[in-house]
This record gives sequence, C-alpha cells and structure tokens, in this order.
Amino acid sequence: MIRKEQRFGANTMIYLDGDFDHKNTMYLLNLSEHGAGILCEHYMGIEPNSIHILTVIPEEETNIRKFHLQVRSRWVKLNRLRVESGFSIVSHFGEEDFRCYLDYLVRKSNINSQETEKKISSHKRMQIRTYS
Repeated sequence: MIRKEQRFGANTMIYLDGDFDHKNTMYLLNLSEHGAGILCEHYMGIEPNSIHILTVIPEEETNIRKFHLQVRSRWVKLNRLRVESGFSIVSHFGEEDFRCYLDYLVRKSNINSQETEKKISSHKRMQIRTYS
C-alpha cells in the first residue's frame, strides 16, 4: 500500500501530554507517516515548535493497541467553537501499532472512496435517465 505523505482521516479520540481526565475532548483528524492534525474543544496553549506526546486510542473494532507519538507543533488555528492544530511526528512509541493503524486508515479511506464513487455514478445515471 502506498501512503507516502497522504493524510488519512481518522476521527478518533486522543490525549495530549497525558491529559487522561477528559478536561478537553480531542480528536485525531488526520494522520500520515510524518504528521497529524487534531481538533480540540478548548484552547490548550500549544505553542509553535513545542514538543508534545500524543496518545492515540484507535477505534475498538480495529483491535489495535493505543500508541504514542512524540510530535512538534507546526500550526494552531483558533475559532470560537474549536481549535485545530497540526503536528509533525518526531518519533513513535509502538511502531507496529502505528503502522497497523495507518494501514487501517488506508483501507478505510479506499472503501469510503469506492462507496462515494458508486454514489456519484448512480446519481449520474439517474440524471441521465431523468433528462433523456
């Protein structure tokens, strides 16, 4: 499977720097071999170029253990309702689980792409029938 720098949507729970007490709900938006994007409900005080530990807890149905990523903050985008932040991955702890989760996201992305393509094709066929 080729994944290079492609980012794959994740939408799974994460914790930043061991904040396991759920003060701030955070989600992994996307993940690649070298980067990650997260979404937070509240501002976390993430400074540019700061180093953090991101704990990723994959969806239960994956049977993949949680793993940790050492990440460096690259950007933070604030708005009234949420905070998005992008990170580069410095290193990972739980290499096998990280790779398995990336592979899972690739498969999930491919399935979603095929389903979307089928819906688009079906919609186009319906339009052709409607207008002919």
